[in-house]
Amino acid sequence: MIQGLGCLVAWISLLVPVWAEAAATPNLLFSLLEKKYGVVERSANPQVERAQQIFARVQDVADRRANRIPQLTVVNQVEQPWAFTLPDGHILLSLGAVQLCYRHVGQNEGDARLAFVLGHELAHLGNNDFWDQEVYHALTKEGAETESNPQKQSKNEKLLDVSPSHGKTEKGVENATLAHGKAEKAVEVSTVAQGKAEKAVDVSTVAQGKAEKAVEVSTIAQGKAEKAVEVSTVAQGKAEKAVDTATVAASLAKEREADELGFLYAGMAGYGVHLLLDQSDDQQHDNFFTLWGESQHAGKKVAGHHPLAREREALLRARLDRLAEGITFFRFAVRLAHFGRCGQAIPLLRHFLQIFPSREVYNNLGACHLQRAQKGMNSMAAAASYWLPIVLDGYSRAEALIAGYPRQIRESESGLSAVMTDSVGEDLQQATEYLQQSAAMDEEYLPSRLNLATAYFYRQQILQARLALQEALRIKPGQADLSGWQGLMAYLDSEEQGLGEAALPHWQRQARKKEAPTSLLFNQAIVLRKLGRDARSWWKRVAARKEPLPPRYARIACAVARLHCLVESKEKEPIWPLPVQPGEDLDAADRQKLFAGWHATHLGWLPDKQKGIAYRRGGDVEVLDVDGYAAMVVLRDGRLGSASSLRNKLGAPLQIRPLAGDREVWNYGRRWAVLVHNGMVMEVWIVHRAE
Repeated sequence: MIQGLGCLVAWISLLVPVWAEAAATPNLLFSLLEKKYGVVERSANPQVERAQQIFARVQDVADRRANRIPQLTVVNQVEQPWAFTLPDGHILLSLGAVQLCYRHVGQNEGDARLAFVLGHELAHLGNNDFWDQEVYHALTKEGAETESNPQKQSKNEKLLDVSPSHGKTEKGVENATLAHGKAEKAVEVSTVAQGKAEKAVDVSTVAQGKAEKAVEVSTIAQGKAEKAVEVSTVAQGKAEKAVDTATVAASLAKEREADELGFLYAGMAGYGVHLLLDQSDDQQHDNFFTLWGESQHAGKKVAGHHPLAREREALLRARLDRLAEGITFFRFAVRLAHFGRCGQAIPLLRHFLQIFPSREVYNNLGACHLQRAQKGMNSMAAAASYWLPIVLDGYSRAEALIAGYPRQIRESESGLSAVMTDSVGEDLQQATEYLQQSAAMDEEYLPSRLNLATAYFYRQQILQARLALQEALRIKPGQADLSGWQGLMAYLDSEEQGLGEAALPHWQRQARKKEAPTSLLFNQAIVLRKLGRDARSWWKRVAARKEPLPPRYARIACAVARLHCLVESKEKEPIWPLPVQPGEDLDAADRQKLFAGWHATHLGWLPDKQKGIAYRRGGDVEVLDVDGYAAMVVLRDGRLGSASSLRNKLGAPLQIRPLAGDREVWNYGRRWAVLVHNGMVMEVWIVHRAE
């Protein structure tokens, strides 16, 4: 739990009579806090409204327990920042904590701070670490001491009550008492002997000596008893210290785990937790962990149960370093999937999933399984004839945490079909599960909804496909390509009722618009052809706008329109020098010479027992080595020239695919493509061969 509860100790210690009940009923603590401070409604405070929005996003990506629903409540206490979690799913946050997150920083950094705090508490909730297990002890310590009267019981008496040396102490006292009795009896015998005969003085003197010796024995026994009490006190102190040490160690372990998961959840939700480490020359700007720690002057009782600011910084830096290394897996997976090599892409995505299990990783895994399913189906059967996009998301939210990398959304080039073999069915099932997880992590994430609609469509679950499409339309109602999906769904619904042709007029009106997307034109031409109508004029329109079409669909359009618009020609070669040619064999000596000084990321085992290594030279060149040959070369040095210059030298690309964020991928053949943004070539991808 995030520290900062010390300000509550003095007040809560006055509530000792109800603490036992509060420990058993966490809702009572909530009621006490609500009565003492009051709750801040989201409608009454803009920062609380924003906190609730951030909480919803972080909650979507966090692990959760099925038996409780997380709920955030902001308590109107501003003096100190604090946050903790109750077993019923309540996360309590002071208004002071919200205000501290935004103190002297911009909104993005404030959002990241608050996302981390909330992610930290959600981690405690997911791990069943609650206030009554560690914070309750700190909060009630003073109360428990107040309830017991220290003057009623001496220190030694308290220790004797719990001391493991208790038995030894009693035995020592008993021996001392027995010795005293013997001494008194000896004195009595001496007196009687003296009264009976004055001549017995010598005997009396001897008896008196024995009495004195008995008293001496008694004194020694008493000393031993006192020493036993002292030993008991020391033993009790050591036991208490051992318990305290174990408690602190366990609390620190829980807090470190919650910190790491808090970083992860906040980053997966799209918040820049790297900003928590930023330093500034501005005297009012502080490292967040230091700022939070320094605000806990009244919280010293629980401070030892939390990592120090420098420990938290070190943990976050280690997490970011791991992300910086792991992002290589994601980047190459996207590039490989773009060229149809999902067999190699899937294990890379699964590895990155262990580092950063975010929406885009699940989406791309689903997209890859969809591509594999397409590949296993007959190319012209039933649903296969329609063009349904499969969307790859080339931008991971992890990129924003480590450095910039352009966002890419690409569509599959694989063939389509509706003939379901066992392997196809398994891929579609796996795709659906991954995509459902991706959609659940962000209710505003478009790619997973589009891919889910396609997966459901291939599985002949038309109702679910329609619902996924409606979600996509809710997210982005103006998306042009979605109109093609809408028209197709409307036609299929009408076709089921024997009214297929009745749906055509509206669809055709949409298709006649100048800005109609190519997907709408293509799918309508397919429908008209199936109805036996003359669709050649539609095919000509499709062929004239073939650039967005994957090659297989472009060939269909050109063939049906009887146009020679896809004349095979010699593939153009990249115009930039490459450090190594894709497909070139690399033995150990070659690698040692070529990649000296490069950073190597071992990608593990790929399919067919192939071993992958990614080499990176700064930020300008990357090479994928698969079992001793150069499988892919990537140029990304920022000096690749303008898109217009490339067009002038090589002519128009074979295919242009618009991407999110005003980016495009220009394909100049099956082996290579360029990423274009703001009129500049940002990256060049060259593979040995495409699938």
